[in-house]
This record gives sequence, C-alpha cells and structure tokens, in this order.
Amino acid sequence: METIKTYKLLRRDKRGRLHPLFIDSAQVLPIGEWIAARAPDDIALQYCGTGFALIDLTRQRQTVFQDRRPRRNQIEQATKHECRWVEIAEGKRGRHVYDLGIGSDGKVQRFAHRPGWHTSAEPRLPSVDMTGKVWAECLIPTDDHYIHRVNVSGLTADHEPLEWYISQKIYIVKVMESPIQPV
Repeated sequence: METIKTYKLLRRDKRGRLHPLFIDSAQVLPIGEWIAARAPDDIALQYCGTGFALIDLTRQRQTVFQDRRPRRNQIEQATKHECRWVEIAEGKRGRHVYDLGIGSDGKVQRFAHRPGWHTSAEPRLPSVDMTGKVWAECLIPTDDHYIHRVNVSGLTADHEPLEWYISQKIYIVKVMESPIQPV
C-alpha cells in the first residue's frame, strides 16, 4: 500500500494516551497500528428524523432518538460503546447532518459531517491553543478512493490556506515532541 506522510493534531490525556480533539474524543488512539475511521453511513442517516439520533456504528442503525441535545457524558459514553450522536436539521438548502462532539471549551458542539480522519500536510495550525495537544506524524493510504484534499478554514502565518486530507484509515507513526508552530 502506498502512503503519504501527514500530521494530525491530537489531545494527550494525563495518562499520556492520545485522543481525537472533538469527534469521538473518548477514543484512545494507538501508535503503530492502522486505525479505521468510524462514522455513520448514508443509509443509517437517511432514516433519521429531525432532532438528535444515536447511531450504533457497528450495526449502522439508529438506536435512540430525542428532541434535546445530548449531554457531555452521553457523548463520551457513546464513543466508548462505538456509537455516535448526530443532529439532523432542516435548513433553507435542505437536510443537514452534524456530528456531535466535545469542543475545546468542554461543551457539546456540532461539527460538519465530514467522515474520516482529518490530517494536514504540515504540523501547524496558528489559530489553535496547543495546551494539552500534540502533533503526531501519520501515514494515510494514497490508493484509498475516499481520500480528498481540502482546504481548512485556518490560514498559515503568511495567509496561505493549509492543505488537509480526509482519509478512511490512519497510521500514527510517532508523537512530535517539539511541534512546528509559527510565532
């Protein structure tokens, strides 16, 4: 399998374990293993009504539906049981799906539904507070047809868009102890 080197910003807990920043933030990420992306598929989502749905990622089906936003502990428990909370909303341009996760402020937030591991071509993101976070050097497969190159809304110090990738698999090679960050 051909791969390219990318970088992922991760959260490190007090025990030194690595976690995603927002979506599935309770998931522990191993170093030196291929990790498949976990997300509800389109078929599971098409049967959800407007509101908040808990999707079982192993069976790809809705297990709970409610009108009120789930609390932080519900989001964390869902991750531990291989489930994901999503919000389905109707807007002017049709139906929208949002993944629910824990934001940097510790509160439940909604994020655009873009399934896959998000990595960047460079280990820098000027607008992010690095407290409790580390950059990891990663590999993603180039032969996977799910890879997309996208621009993140953040910009480099020179106001150039950062190059980002979304892939269905990721391999964490190592944690970078001295990440490159522009001043």
